[in-house]
Amino acid sequence: MDQLSKHLTTFENDDDLWVAILDPAGEHTTAGLDMPKFFGPGATPTAIPEDHIDPFGMRNQCRKPVVTAVQGICFTVGIEMALAMYIVGVVEIAAGILVAVRPMIGGYVVAAWLAGIIVNLLLIPGFYDVALRDFGLLLGALALARLALVFRGTRRPTQP
Repeated sequence: MDQLSKHLTTFENDDDLWVAILDPAGEHTTAGLDMPKFFGPGATPTAIPEDHIDPFGMRNQCRKPVVTAVQGICFTVGIEMALAMYIVGVVEIAAGILVAVRPMIGGYVVAAWLAGIIVNLLLIPGFYDVALRDFGLLLGALALARLALVFRGTRRPTQP
């Protein structure tokens, strides 16, 4: 993370650079449950200087566009870095459109996505409250999908 922080800081401070692309080497972006190395009680994070960009976006964020390429398997830290680069915004917008257009399918897609997030959060000590919140959201997504199934094809009459 120290090297990535230094590179992002250099990118941020160089007026000749307009966009950065993070492209991981190898077949997979991240393939292990590596988040406990960075967060939680057993973490051994390296201190990032105050004036450097934080790759997780928790402090100093990069103001320039950073595109995060994801390939193969991408768990935990790879997802967190993509989230910090606001890539998830595109996914959330797409999920919202899917829920609006096809609530039955969209509800199940969002529920599956939330289930993956919950499993990830339960593996990291100290994030149980966030996992519980996401469980409530998962139940809401399943309820929406179920209601969409029950009321499929029925429309309320319009008022003249």
